[in-house]
Amino acid sequence: MNRTLSRFVFLLFLSVCHYTVAQQTSTFELRYIICGMGSNLGNRFPVVQVSNNQLYLTNEQNSWIGEKSLLNDTIHVKLFRASSIDSIQRILSPLTDSSFYDTDPMIMSGTINYLTVTSDERTWKFTLHNGFDENAKKIVSILNTYIEKKENQLW
Repeated sequence: MNRTLSRFVFLLFLSVCHYTVAQQTSTFELRYIICGMGSNLGNRFPVVQVSNNQLYLTNEQNSWIGEKSLLNDTIHVKLFRASSIDSIQRILSPLTDSSFYDTDPMIMSGTINYLTVTSDERTWKFTLHNGFDENAKKIVSILNTYIEKKENQLW
């Protein structure tokens, strides 16, 4: 009986420790993609992906007819500061909606900008067809501080 109780207490302790560790782990994922439309169809545009504390900047062909013809170019990989993550979380946390869409139907060409941010268990998605969103613009301004060449700047 004493041995069974000891095992139970040990297993209970392990499960509590595992739960505590799982609660302390936070995730941050961000992906910003630009797709060309009309005369921009088939062109390469900057793509930013942030996974926890790493930022990856590439040039990718995200729209095409037929087959994809251009290879992706990795521009650089950088450390993404915790202060940038905090700033993005401060922009997004007061938002009650999680999906945002804006379009300008008067423009047939241009780009579609996709921004997806996942922080812990919440995800925000912005889809902008030649459209604008103030919060997305603030986030893009933070991302642009990591992009050295003006021609690779976002938005």
